Amino acid sequence: MNLNFISDTPSHKQLHVRLLNDIKLGVYSERSRLPSRRNRSKNSQVPAVTVERAYRQLLKQGFIHYVKGNGYFVDAGMESKIKILLVFNKLSSYKREIYYSFLEVLGESAKVDLHIHHYDPKILEKIIAENLGRYNYYVIMPHFFNDTAKKEYMDKGSVYIVTSESELAELVKKARILKYVPGKDIGIISFNETVLKELLDITVLHQTGRLWELLPLN
Repeated sequence: MNLNFISDTPSHKQLHVRLLNDIKLGVYSERSRLPSRRNRSKNSQVPAVTVERAYRQLLKQGFIHYVKGNGYFVDAGMESKIKILLVFNKLSSYKREIYYSFLEVLGESAKVDLHIHHYDPKILEKIIAENLGRYNYYVIMPHFFNDTAKKEYMDKGSVYIVTSESELAELVKKARILKYVPGKDIGIISFNETVLKELLDITVLHQTGRLWELLPLN
């Protein structure tokens, strides 16, 4: 398992991704033992501490478990179980519909957890910090009050869901300030098709509670 040592991505993160892919592809079957830190260190040409960091990340995500004196083992059934974290501002009837839709359609193929931040940016930051790297997908709805201190959360490669025209306008405005191109640098999902959204090439959902269809789960 050769790593790219000239890459900007740290070695432990590269190793973590390689190991995770091997688990999902069945290279390491259920309940099988992962190579020892020493052997993995030798084969990957990285320090043992790098291997330990990669293993601990898999442990934190729930893909493996540790048996004292025996090493790390792949957990049963984790290869095909998708983990999704939903973070809402409140649990309104509309948000309940989205949550139950995820549960209904994904069924036993995924584990869906729900957190509420109650319009508080500090709670949102805590939720994200405590769960970063533990899920395959994140669905987050910030939606703060107007008097909340503003902080830029827009990142390349992220998808943003907006439920009102004013939120859409604000999102497009921020994207232009940061010179992000919708559909290329960021994704935008809205509801109810309009001529403006068609011109801006905004993805539109015509039926609420169908957000899972946009996730590449297969």
